Amino acid sequence: IDELNFSIPSFLNEISKRNGEDYPGETLREMVLSLQMHLEKCGKVYKFLSSADFAPIRNGLDAIMKERARSGLGQHKQAQVITLAEEEILWSKGILGLDSPKQLLRTVFYTIGINFALRAEAEHRSPRYNGQIRIIEDGSGKYLRYVEEVSKANQGGLKHRKAKRKVVDAYENKENPTRCPVKIYERYLHVSNIH
Repeated sequence: IDELNFSIPSFLNEISKRNGEDYPGETLREMVLSLQMHLEKCGKVYKFLSSADFAPIRNGLDAIMKERARSGLGQHKQAQVITLAEEEILWSKGILGLDSPKQLLRTVFYTIGINFALRAEAEHRSPRYNGQIRIIEDGSGKYLRYVEEVSKANQGGLKHRKAKRKVVDAYENKENPTRCPVKIYERYLHVSNIH
């Protein structure tokens, strides 16, 4: 155990790709787990990431992973924000609009994603009429209400049982009805015959 607690953190600090670049932290974690599996096949059952006996391995790996994350190594590139000017181009070129089924589908997808801050693929695919997205009318007008069911950050398991669901409202755009999220959604429901 002492030899493993010394050797594995040293290995993790020294290993690099053939071209000299560092491995991402997640790759180092996978190496530790692969080594653990190899030792299990050889009859040695060690739990490097959970056993108190291997705190030096766990702490060393944790420190390296944090350092690599701070440097941005292995992190996914964040999607670029669409500017108002770029959105205007989408409308002016007919990519977004209400004139054809294809335009309408792209427009409702875009409008829902933007107004409700949907991120992961599952969030974009799952919204349901009269479930997650509802049209509500009150004294000030109509609005869409989105109630999160499952998201990238809240998957509904044990760790997330006390997490609050995201609730977002998107209000009517009375100045520009062709770009109003409520009107776009109503048009989509009408064309799709969803009731």
